[in-house]
Amino acid sequence: MISKGGTSRIARAFALMYEINFLFVLYSYINRSKSNKKKFKADAKETFRKNFAEYLADTYMFYSLKLKDDCDKTLLSAIRECFYDIKGKVFMPYVGEDLLIMALNETEYQQDSKDTKAAISRYFNYNKIKISDLHG
Repeated sequence: MISKGGTSRIARAFALMYEINFLFVLYSYINRSKSNKKKFKADAKETFRKNFAEYLADTYMFYSLKLKDDCDKTLLSAIRECFYDIKGKVFMPYVGEDLLIMALNETEYQQDSKDTKAAISRYFNYNKIKISDLHG
């Protein structure tokens, strides 16, 4: 279950905050050296990834969701039951695993976060995790 709308909204908000030295980008683009272009591309990708991860970690609280042991529903049916509460807040990072990741902005939307946790607690156990736990 991937929330395309939520992801693009986050990416747009982050991109609007991101500062870029356009003269450096222009220089790197017109520079004929392939090694300079490769180095610039690798450095820019790493910087963007690091800053984006920091932005997400500063803005959202992340939780891993797993079906409760005593839940008689499948993952898909539990998602359907909670759909309106988790829409745009949950994604599945690994295909084939019964693990979901939920992101909540608990600073700006405290009541919504509490309501979401209450709704999912019928079917899911949730544990706070760090965004750095999701990638290597």
